[in-house]
Amino acid sequence: MQREFAAVWREVDCLIAPATPTPAPRVGEHKVCLGGREKDVRIVATRLVRGFNVLGLPSLAMPGGLSAAGLPVGLQIVGPTMEGALILRVGAAMEDGGVGIPPCPTS
Repeated sequence: MQREFAAVWREVDCLIAPATPTPAPRVGEHKVCLGGREKDVRIVATRLVRGFNVLGLPSLAMPGGLSAAGLPVGLQIVGPTMEGALILRVGAAMEDGGVGIPPCPTS
């Protein structure tokens, strides 16, 4: 699998992908609906990050903003092997640019 990703890294510096397939669950929620089926929130919460972890690719999860329902959504930045510093710089630049920062409430 690392060979297949080598072609990707020749084209891009990092990947930006959803960190979870659903917005954050509400406090006390133990199940979420995914694909029309009820699933354990603990399993769903790690579904999109596990593959990169198994491959040993460095990744950073960070806030990605709010869903239409006002719940937080996460994004992940994934980089090539041994490039953890790169994804931290990308994450810092995105945060500096306002990514994931919810708007201030209006009075």
